[in-house]
Amino acid sequence: KCALDPCFPGVSCVNLEDGGYSCGRCPLGFFGNGYECEDINECDTDTHGCLHVCKNLPGSFECACTDGFLLIGDDCLDVDECDLELDECSHDCTNTDGSYTCGCPSGYELNMDGRTCDDVDECASSPCQHGGQCLDGVNQYTCSCTRGWVGIHCQEDIDECTVTNHGCEHQCLNTAGGYGCSCPDGYV
Repeated sequence: KCALDPCFPGVSCVNLEDGGYSCGRCPLGFFGNGYECEDINECDTDTHGCLHVCKNLPGSFECACTDGFLLIGDDCLDVDECDLELDECSHDCTNTDGSYTCGCPSGYELNMDGRTCDDVDECASSPCQHGGQCLDGVNQYTCSCTRGWVGIHCQEDIDECTVTNHGCEHQCLNTAGGYGCSCPDGYV
């Protein structure tokens, strides 16, 4: 009968003269009748002696630390995920006690995943005035102004009457973003 391995793995089996068999004691760290053995969870008792975290193993246990720490002797030391390149940050990594945080350089913002960065769309606030077209860059933008306007935000009217050869025969009248010609009184 013992050839059929009726006992729990690692437990000895003895064939009896009457044709039966008998299983020995359960292995260390297990309890039961030898046919069936269950793991003793040493971490549920006060006998494990771990100072930080106890991890139950089949028939045994091991002392450990919480995630982000490494057990050295009896001490749990912080693992610097940033220095060891264990982080998942796309740009900047800052080590914290037992973990790390991700950050982004100027002109980028941290995504909802807390790990990756996207370019900030500086044109989203529509900084260009008077129909100027915004061109987004990394941490900057430029405005391409429509005719008649200048300035960083296309905010300054060009006085075509003083700056350019406006083409008026008599009087030039500056207007917002342009100009108009007028004739002296009595002329059309």
